[in-house]
Amino acid sequence: MGRIRGEKIIFVNDINFNVDTFLKAKVPAIKELLAPSANKPTKEQIKDETIFIKAKQLYEKEHKIPPNRLIIQAKNAVVTFKGFPFALENILVNMRDGRLKADASYHNAMVAFDMMHGQFRIKANNFSGDYLNMVLQTITTQNLIQGGLYSLIGGYKNNVFSGELRLQNTTIKNFKVLQNMINLINTIPSLIVFRNPRLGANGYEISKGRVVFGINPGYLGLEHIQLTGTTLDVDGNGIVELSKRKIDMSLNIATIKGFANIINKIPILSYLILGGDGKISTHVSLSGSLDNPKANVTLAKDILQAPFRILRRIFTPIDIIVDEIKKGMRNEPTRVPKKQTLHHP
Repeated sequence: MGRIRGEKIIFVNDINFNVDTFLKAKVPAIKELLAPSANKPTKEQIKDETIFIKAKQLYEKEHKIPPNRLIIQAKNAVVTFKGFPFALENILVNMRDGRLKADASYHNAMVAFDMMHGQFRIKANNFSGDYLNMVLQTITTQNLIQGGLYSLIGGYKNNVFSGELRLQNTTIKNFKVLQNMINLINTIPSLIVFRNPRLGANGYEISKGRVVFGINPGYLGLEHIQLTGTTLDVDGNGIVELSKRKIDMSLNIATIKGFANIINKIPILSYLILGGDGKISTHVSLSGSLDNPKANVTLAKDILQAPFRILRRIFTPIDIIVDEIKKGMRNEPTRVPKKQTLHHP
């Protein structure tokens, strides 16, 4: 441990840090940081508080007043959250004025993490498919992802994490949910002539995608799943019961794109619709075991039923929460340390 002008500085290397244990810590300083305020502040009050803290810190700097601050500098750490390991090369944690800011990096990936008033929010950019395969090693021995770049923005409040995952130029493979869905689509006579072998052999190629989700101790809620692929597009929602590993999902699968000029030559069944953009869509439901779900073709009117009603019973509209988080972090500069910024005495 070092000390600079009254600041406490801790240097650590090669550590494993469990976030879940940290959130349950009984250390008074940590409990105070994590505990929600007795009187929850409004957005305007938090904004005013932020302005005051910035002015206070500027005053301390101008008058050379040593701040009451704890700094933790870490290298080569593994941070575990909900059982998933996240490897990070450099971490800089700053605890000051009742707020925590942490910045981390792994190769070209960057993470910014803030905590205050018993809530935290995170922004992560530039993570690769290989990195996510490493994170998912606790639940599968197969690589589910090939290539691509991923970003995440989200927040944790009242035991619920709400977030938005964005992805581009990636391939999802070895995933039973995907395989069962594709196997079903490939049996539909109206679509079989357009079947693309890459869907079954190499996985689902995605050019861009967006998933808005929420997770609490019992459920993973998928508010919006929007994927644009090389051969098919996906739009839908769903819910996963974590303890029972059960899935209930409704998806609209656009399997033929740009064929409006020959649509009159294709026998259209009641579960196929032609959109104004020349896409033919198939409504598919997935239910049962997450490890081997059952896929069924459904009518358009059924796509609006469960699981959306279940989502609304369990989660506050997740997209509204995520939009608020994004607004709060929109103009913040990247604060990620590429290497240690403090000198270890």
